Amino acid sequence: MASPFPFVAGAVLTAAQLNSIGEAGIAFTPTWTNLTVGNAVQDFKYTRVNKLVFVRGSIVLGSTSSVTGTVLIGFPFTAAAVAGRMYFGETYFLDSGVAAWAGVLVSSTTTASELGVYNVAGTYASVAGINATTPMTWTTNDAIRLSFVYEAA
Repeated sequence: MASPFPFVAGAVLTAAQLNSIGEAGIAFTPTWTNLTVGNAVQDFKYTRVNKLVFVRGSIVLGSTSSVTGTVLIGFPFTAAAVAGRMYFGETYFLDSGVAAWAGVLVSSTTTASELGVYNVAGTYASVAGINATTPMTWTTNDAIRLSFVYEAA
């Protein structure tokens, strides 16, 4: 991707030029693996600055939403290839009115990331993939909130 900015080395940038770096949050609807959106309420936005993509958002499950297996969220842009598994950001899983758990997004492919929750049952913390019963059995008003940063291809 060619740089969209007409700046040259040594130039003194104006406030307007600095404000043009990175756009305001742009709404997008992520694709999900093993999560049926149904009547869930989603609010996701991304901001791209050159090859860095910042994503934040949430999904609150509705009565026709369901989780069936290991959950992955699709990226707004294809990611640069990474060697091995990497953490991209943080997640928060809310069992409405009951409890909440912290977790991470773990690289899966160049188009999606796996959602994981911290498991502290052993001597060291590990990460378990989100699925139909982890970290809880998903129902109406349960939520996933997340934010992450990755490098676009």
